[in-house]
This record gives sequence, structure tokens and C-alpha cells, in this order.
Amino acid sequence: MSIASLRAITFAHLALLQALLFWPGAAAAEGNTLVGRDLAVRSNGNAEGNAWVLDGNGYVGTYLRVDEPAEISITVRTAGQTDGDVTPQLSAVVADHARSFAATDKPADHTAAFTLPPGTHFVRLQLDNDTPATDLRLAIHHLAVEGAEVVNEHTDALALAAADTYLEHYRQGPITLALPPETAGQEAHITLVRNEMLFGAIAPGASNVLLDPDAAPGSEPALYQEALRTHFNVTVPSNAGKWAYNEPAPGMVTMDYPDTILKFARDHDMAARMHALVWDTEQQPGWVHELLDRAKAGDADAKQQLRDAISRRIDYYVADRAQGYQALDVLNESFHQPGYLDVFGVEGIADIFRETADAVQRANADTRLYVNEYNILQWSRKPPYDEEQTEADPFANWFREHVETLRHHGGPVTGIGVQYYANADPDADDPHSPAQIAQVLHNLAVTGLPISLTEFGVSRGATPDQAAAVLTDTMRLVLGHPDGELFLMFGFYRGATWARAAEACLFDESWNLTEPGRRFKQLTDAWHTELIAPVGPDGTVRFDGFYGLYDVAVNGQTYRFDARRRR
Repeated sequence: MSIASLRAITFAHLALLQALLFWPGAAAAEGNTLVGRDLAVRSNGNAEGNAWVLDGNGYVGTYLRVDEPAEISITVRTAGQTDGDVTPQLSAVVADHARSFAATDKPADHTAAFTLPPGTHFVRLQLDNDTPATDLRLAIHHLAVEGAEVVNEHTDALALAAADTYLEHYRQGPITLALPPETAGQEAHITLVRNEMLFGAIAPGASNVLLDPDAAPGSEPALYQEALRTHFNVTVPSNAGKWAYNEPAPGMVTMDYPDTILKFARDHDMAARMHALVWDTEQQPGWVHELLDRAKAGDADAKQQLRDAISRRIDYYVADRAQGYQALDVLNESFHQPGYLDVFGVEGIADIFRETADAVQRANADTRLYVNEYNILQWSRKPPYDEEQTEADPFANWFREHVETLRHHGGPVTGIGVQYYANADPDADDPHSPAQIAQVLHNLAVTGLPISLTEFGVSRGATPDQAAAVLTDTMRLVLGHPDGELFLMFGFYRGATWARAAEACLFDESWNLTEPGRRFKQLTDAWHTELIAPVGPDGTVRFDGFYGLYDVAVNGQTYRFDARRRR
């Protein structure tokens, strides 16, 4: 028997013994105390006695309900299996509050206190310091809560309620801005220019058709630009940033349209993303296809030429331009389109991330570097898979582990991107589920990285009401999660979109607002702040508003402020 097997058996016996010693007969919740195996949400691991044992990074959790602002305390009893001198870390997370504890081999109680606003909250108890080089385990024996009602279920309604609580109490709050002393006693006109929550849409096509700066009033380009800057605060190229359209021949760089998109964003106070640096798809140049195919076949010279080409692309795409965008899909769909991962391996992809991060630094930029994938929030299975044999993974552990592995090999991945083209049919094999979306977001959040929904659409066949419901559910869930920072539609106008995104479009071909458009506008209008407030004698103006970028106009002078969340 191996040492690892012996350790696992010993740990299992220890967990069972601890459960019997400390919680005899406690198979179910008693009041506000739950044994680990009965917690409503469990991302991985297994039951051992009354405990739930996480066998790698992941979490268990449940919901709390608070009727009025209150200080609550939670006590978690744990035991951990260490690996050498590495001790499992338990982190208890509620909204923007987190406490971390070392989980030793002996059972111990860990208590944390949080002040929470009224509403529904999710408490996440996570193991977050395991790596591919360690074998850590964390037994959660019980969770006891004081000051809040435990609602130990996991439903769509609870997932949405928790998201709404976060949107109401954490995405907005009291803001104080310091103006010049001479403004004291004046009226300040306060306008939120760009919400810290990003809701965006694409600039479509491989060439510039709709962002013509000289578009005639009332023309399709003019209407598109007006809708883009009016309803969204971030944009991204749909095709213009893909390799095929940037470097058709080695060294022949054409970045005119991406530059136009970045300028449009800058001119209209919008944020910008770039999509995508590297992607094994038909939308890369023929000469890159040839090098990649040869490299897959074992041609070392082709592999080196391809790697040199990636370095050249990083120079013009990142070092020369990263100041113009805040996020970049460095590696797109690496599991579903695995050519680059197959050729370079995890260490080679990590090296591409390192080189990209160096280019960001050379550009004096602050650009987040993303991996981006699909089939994360729905139909989640680790690729490559056989639908009849590969088990579903409704927590997307495979994708979280991929991110962790890249980071373990030194890849500075600083953001997680997920795509969601929803099947809105409630009778589908894996229907749209707010509860499943929430549990995946919490699992990805174990990494500590920001999460962006980088492509959204609803496939054909959905009714307008179904599409609107899926759209608004998903916006609330992503932006109502502490680590969610972006919701991006990959088509908002039916005159310039593709079939998989069509039903969620906000405007039809004649620029009439659709039912999804009406619901979208209701949400984003509610997430806006605009008011008039007096400037105090000390030159400060105080108000409650959403966090983000503000313009404050006083006596014909406009001042700009960045009011961010404190986390």
C-alpha cells in the first residue's frame, strides 16, 4: 500500500472518529448548526462520517438570511491533512468579507464575525491553497451561525436573492469626493460616467463598417454608435482582434480597425477589452495554421517559428497598445480548441502569459490577462469528452483546475473569462439554471481572481420573455457576485449579430427595442447615479451612489473622480 493511500485511509478514520467524538448522532441540522455533509452546496470531495472532506481546492456553503443590519458570527470546526510543511487554509467568505485560518491535523474551531446588511447572503467555506504539487485535504465538521437565519437550500430564488443583496448593498454606498475649497456652498451636479460594474457589447466584423466617425445622422452606423455608447460602458472587437485580420502575412501588421475601436472607447469614456491574442481557430492566418499543424506533428523548427511569431504578435498587440485596453483574452478556448496547449504544454502557455505580462509592463499599462472558455455555466464537462461517458461537472472544476495549473507553472493569469450562450428551454437536458451559475461562479472565485462573462447570447428558439429572463438573471448573477466584473453581449442588434446570440438582442433590425432590451434598460437605468448635492463648507460633497467614474460639475467647471469599492 502506498504512503498516499495509507494517509487517505488514516484521514478518513480520523474524520469519522472526530465526527463521533464531537457530534454524536448529528446527522442533520439543529437550529443554526449544520454538519459538514449536510451543507447545501459542495463543489468537490466526499462525506466521511458527518464531515464533508474537500480533497482539493473548492468549497462548501449555504445561505444566510438577515432581516436588519446585524453582526453575525460563524464558527467552523475543521481538521486538515497537511503535506510536508504546507497546512490547509480555510477561508470563510461572505460577500466582501473574508477570514482565513490554518486548519491543523487536530480538530479546531475557527470563529469569524461579520457585519452584514439585510438580505440573503451566501457563506462560502473554501480550501484555497492546494496546488498540483501538494496533497491537502480539509474536513468541514460543522458550521454554527449566530445572528442570522440559516437557509440550507440551493435554489434559483436564493441564488438570485443573494445576488440582489450584493447589488443593493455592496455595489453602491456612501461616497465622499473632495472638491477645491472655492466650491464650498455651491451646488454640485453629479453624474456617474462609467459604472464600476461593466456591461458591454462588441464592435462587430473584421473591418470597420459601423464605427465610421463620419456616419450620416440616422444611418445604420450612426444608430449603432449611439446605442453602443448610450447603453454600454465597455466594448471589445468581435473579429477585428483575431490574428487572421491583424497579420495576414508574417510581419504584415494591420491594426487599423482595432485602433479605431479602442479610440471609440476612449473618446466615449468606455472601457475596452481585446479578443484574442492566441486562439486555435479558422480565424488565424493560413501561415499560422501551417506552422501549428507542423508543430502538432512534431516539427521542432515549426514550433520555434510559431513561438517567434507569437512573440512578434505580443509586441504589436500588447506592448504597443495595452494602454488602450483594460483586459485581454491571452488564450481563448484552450480546452475546446487545444492546438496551442498540445504544442507548447502548460509550461509553454505559462511562458506566453509571462511574456505578455512583461509587454503590459513595458506599455506602462494595467491590463488583466485572461483565459477564456465556453460550456462553463451550462453543459460543463472536461474536454475532450464523450457525452455518454464523460461525467458532467456542474461546478466546472476542470476549468478552475486549469487556471490553477497555469498559475502554478508561473503563468500570470489575472482574470477568468466564461462564455454563455444559453439554451433557455426549461425542458432541455441542462437548462438555464441561476443556481448552477451561482455555484460555478463561487467555485471559480476560490482562485481569488476577477470573473468576466465575456460572451453572452440566447440561442434561437427562445421566446422574447424567456430570452429576457435569461438575460436579466445572468446579469444579476454575474454583477451581483463579489468577483464578477463584466457582462458582455456578443451581439445587441439583430442587424449585426450571429444566430447563437440572436434572441437576446436588445434591438431588432429596425432599431425597435425588444423585450430583452426593455428588461436590460430597466436594470442598467436602476444602476445609474445622477443627482444634485450641496458642496459642504470643507469642500466635500457626500452622497449615496454606485461605485465608478464620476463627473462633478460646479459653476461650469467639471471635476472627474474614480470612486471605487473598498474590499
